[in-house]
Amino acid sequence: MNLYSLNSLNKTELSNVNILKIKNVSNLKGLEYIENLNTLDINDDGLILDYLPITKLYNLKTLSIHRCNLNVLSEVALFDKIDTFKLIYPKTDSINSLPLFPKVKNLTISFSSDFQLSTLKNFPNVEEFSLCLEGPLIVDGIEVINNLKTLNLSYAYISDYSKLFDIPTLKTISLKNCYIVNLEDFIKQAESKGIKVIM
Repeated sequence: MNLYSLNSLNKTELSNVNILKIKNVSNLKGLEYIENLNTLDINDDGLILDYLPITKLYNLKTLSIHRCNLNVLSEVALFDKIDTFKLIYPKTDSINSLPLFPKVKNLTISFSSDFQLSTLKNFPNVEEFSLCLEGPLIVDGIEVINNLKTLNLSYAYISDYSKLFDIPTLKTISLKNCYIVNLEDFIKQAESKGIKVIM
């Protein structure tokens, strides 16, 4: 269902909506009436100026936001119900000021410039992290996601990877179209720590 078709629905009908896709909408007011919504996919394109209505969706578990303005998203301090979060090509280059997502276990980020893993401090319980990165991956700070079990990397350039293997819970690293300076050494170090590398 999309947001355009919600205007004519009554509260009973809205209570039956559990998946919603929103595209090119500038105002999220009224979302709180969709009480059983558990999956929300927003294609923002930088139009949304207030994400606070999302915090009133008490059953929301999965949130995907495409091309948002991170400065606007960061005005919300906490998203405490979400367990799956996808941030796809945000319009701002820095994600240092993201809100706190304390319950997220599955995190996906697609980013088109340098990305520092230390920015993941606001996702303290992530177990599976998927990163599509069109640029160098700087692994300093990866220790902030110390529950990580699965790391999926796409299109990243990785020259210094030693800290990737310092996470005691990490079991699997999946690589898709990544450039690793010394792939043979990467695999050897991973295997010595009991980490499976999938290519």
